[in-house]
Amino acid sequence: MTRYLTLGEYFWLAEQVTGVDADVLAKASRSDLADSALHAPQAGFGDEEFYPDIYDKAAVLVCRLAWNHPLPDGNKRAAWAALTMFIDLNDGTWDPDPPMWARPNRPCWRSQRARSMRLGQRPG
Repeated sequence: MTRYLTLGEYFWLAEQVTGVDADVLAKASRSDLADSALHAPQAGFGDEEFYPDIYDKAAVLVCRLAWNHPLPDGNKRAAWAALTMFIDLNDGTWDPDPPMWARPNRPCWRSQRARSMRLGQRPG
């Protein structure tokens, strides 16, 4: 059974990352947007879940919290805290650093092109 974050837990997390009291945040925030984002990972039709994996649910949670922008400040930090708490509550493991083989060895072409254009050079 998946354990989802409540609105109260979200405001507690937001208090931890912003330093603003949770009661003040709850009054100054768009609670409806936060509640909508917190329920998004539970989406489904009938007995079929749209996001059956906890990592998919976590991704939906963090994206919706960041996109809905329910807090006056600290939305991305609170979304990140909600992501880690959600995975932790559901006994998931997650390492935010990709393995060495997945890291690029050189800057991507796009960033090289943008850098050369800023310097007034023609892209190669």
